[in-house]
This record gives sequence, structure tokens and C-alpha cells, in this order.
Amino acid sequence: MCYIIMMHTSRPFMRHQNDAFNFLSTRGASPIFMEMRLGKTLTAIRWLLGRRVLVIAPYPVMDSWDKELEFEGIHDRAVLRGNKKQRLELLNSGKQWVVTNFESAERLEVHKHAWDAVVVDESIRIANPKSKITKYMLTKFSGVPSKIVLCGLPAPEHELQYLTQFIFCHGNFMGYKNYWSFRNAKYMQAGFDWVAMPNVKRDIMRYVHEHAFVLSRKDAGIGSKKICTTRIVKMNADQKRQYRAMRKDFEFGSRSEKNVLGQITSFARIAGGCSCEEPHILISDEKLKELVYLIKHELKGQKVLVWCRFKAEALEITRYLFDRGIYSIRIDGDVPVERRIAKKEGFEKQDKVNVAVLTIASSAKGQDWSVADTAIYYSNEYSNDLRSQSEDRICHPKKKVPMLIIDLLTESSIDGKVLKILRDKSFDSRLFMSQLIKELKI
Repeated sequence: MCYIIMMHTSRPFMRHQNDAFNFLSTRGASPIFMEMRLGKTLTAIRWLLGRRVLVIAPYPVMDSWDKELEFEGIHDRAVLRGNKKQRLELLNSGKQWVVTNFESAERLEVHKHAWDAVVVDESIRIANPKSKITKYMLTKFSGVPSKIVLCGLPAPEHELQYLTQFIFCHGNFMGYKNYWSFRNAKYMQAGFDWVAMPNVKRDIMRYVHEHAFVLSRKDAGIGSKKICTTRIVKMNADQKRQYRAMRKDFEFGSRSEKNVLGQITSFARIAGGCSCEEPHILISDEKLKELVYLIKHELKGQKVLVWCRFKAEALEITRYLFDRGIYSIRIDGDVPVERRIAKKEGFEKQDKVNVAVLTIASSAKGQDWSVADTAIYYSNEYSNDLRSQSEDRICHPKKKVPMLIIDLLTESSIDGKVLKILRDKSFDSRLFMSQLIKELKI
């Protein structure tokens, strides 16, 4: 049974959220570095109530902001989706809360509007001082009274990644208003690298913990519950073309059950980013890009299971990760039992191998994968039993930390409908497909 954090209308703060709220209240603005699903979004919303707020977030989490605002009864909001004209109309509608993504922020010149507060979600995306979005954020919002950055990354890849996030919030970091002046004063160049002077790293971490609210899931002390969340990615042009063609050709009632199931399977392949036509080549890497982001940033250094339905997906995932410097193991139906054991041991014991890519059919039952605390569903089998069994692979009676379940969903695809049925325990495997067909309105 999944515990979906704060998914009801009367949502009392958990203790750590109250601590974060009080931290914000005593400082006026601050970075909030809390790991995924500890409730940093709700904390920021409640602290900013009554103000006109701009939220800049990655596209996959815009839907989460929309839902959180809805749960809080905030209807005076605009989530900027659609073409540029539609987004501009929403932006100019004068809503109290406006949510946009990083790619749209500069194009729509959101800085020209009057804001009481700006929230940057997943602020690691403004950590690179050379990037266009970082320069935009640092130069165009200096006059906004309240600024908050939210990030699920208590320990980034490099301590210098903290700088621009603090400079955006407070205007300085340890008294330095510029990334480059801080680096030149505190680091020495060694070839192409910059090496911290004695005690600098210690001083940075002390400063971060004094001037930001930092919390991991382990330290939150909320027990070994399952916490569920979703990340929604866009459908690209190739996916839309194949999806439309499949819908047009799909006429339930005029075809055999075998053909119906085959076409629903094709919907699933398209949602996963593979062509519905043989040999099922990759036509979209949107889910893969989001997967890489999660592994490299939000879940950095953690053991992670990646569940998928198709062998072709498992192969594409492992190739894509390897090309980006992420080592993983892959287990699907073609891997012999003895090789599975060796691969599993490598995942459990090797520090550099933090990702296990598993097909649900091959690994959902009978194995202990509890060395991982996080499971990411790239795609799903159409079985409530297999979903429950696969989720339980990361459970262990001795665990004291919450387990995180993340579903990657492709917008306007079959993914959301499948997940809805999987979360409804009243549908067994016998009823699953009939309910899915109803959900598809076929």
C-alpha cells in the first residue's frame, strides 16, 4: 500500500515541514534542500500565501505544482502550457500564482511582470554560472522581495554548485556577490581543475547548513513508508504522429481480442519512447533524459531500481545511461539465472554500480533488492499483482528510511491511465484490460 504524502484536503504539517516553515520565517528567503517527497513544495506554498508568486520549475514537475496548489484550494493560478500564444495569454491573465518551466521563462520575459516572490524548483538547474538560464535568473529578478530555491540535492556533485543558488536567494555567498570572485579567492588552479584552499570545503558546508534548510529522507525520521510521486515528460512529434495513427486505426469491436491487445501494447511502446513498428527503435529520449537527471542529481549516490516492461526499453536504458557515464546492470528474460545472480551481487557490492535496470516480468517476484530505497517505473506491466510485487522488492523489515516510488509518465499517453488503474486495488488482472479500454474511451 503506497503512502502518498499529503494527498488530502486537511493536510497538517509534518514536524520537519514545520521546522522548514519556521526556518523561512526567520530569514525571509532561503534555499530549502530537502530530498524528494519530503514536502518542500507545500512548505513553500504555505509560507508564500497571500503574495503574487512566480514558480519556475522543470516541465516534468509543473503538474505536481498544479496539484499541490489545487489541494491547498488555490484556484487563482495559471500553469503555462500550450503554444506560445496560449502561454502568453495565461501569463497576462493576472493570476496570483503562475507556474512555468525553465525553457519558457526567458522566452516569455516573465521578469517584466510584478512578483512578490519567485520560487526556483530543482534549483540545481541554475548551478552552472555559464548557463543562459543562470545568467537570466541572477540578473532579472534582483528586485523581487522574496526568493526561494528548492532542491532535493543535499550533497551536489561539487560544493561550488551551491554558490549561484545562494546568490539568487541572498545576493551573496559568504560575502561574495559573484561566483568567479569567490572561486578566484578560495580556490587554486591546478591544470584544468580548481582545488579548494585549506578548510574551504569545511567552511562552505558550515555556511550551507547555517543559511539553508537541509534534510534527507533518512534524517526526516518518517519511517519505512512508501512515498509515491510522478514525473511527466512531453510527447515529441514522432510519438504524436504514431499515437494519432494508432488511435485512428483502432476500432474496438471490429477486431479480434489479439489485435486489440496488440494495439494497446503499441500505445505503451510509443509512451516509452520506442517506435510501435519493428524493430522498435528509439523515437524519443524524454523519459531517458529525466531518468538521467534524477540519477545524477536528485538521487545522486543512491542505489536505484529502474523497472520497465519491454526488453527493448531495458536495452535502450542501459545504453543511454552508459553513454552518460552511469554504470548499471540489466536483467531481462534473456539473461540466464546464473548471470542474474552475478549481476545482482555486482549491484549490491560495487559502489560505482548504483542502477539496476529490470524488466518487471523477469524480476518482480521472489528477489530481495532492498539495498535500494528508490524504484523508478519507466513503464508498467498491466498487472496490479506485478506492480505490488515489484514495489515490495525494495522493502525490508529492518529498514528505517522511507522508500521512494517514482513513475515516469509521458503526457497525453496511455501511461497516466495505466497508473490510475494500478493504484486502484479493486482491479485484478482479469478486469484490468477491460477497465483500461474504458479509460481509453475506445
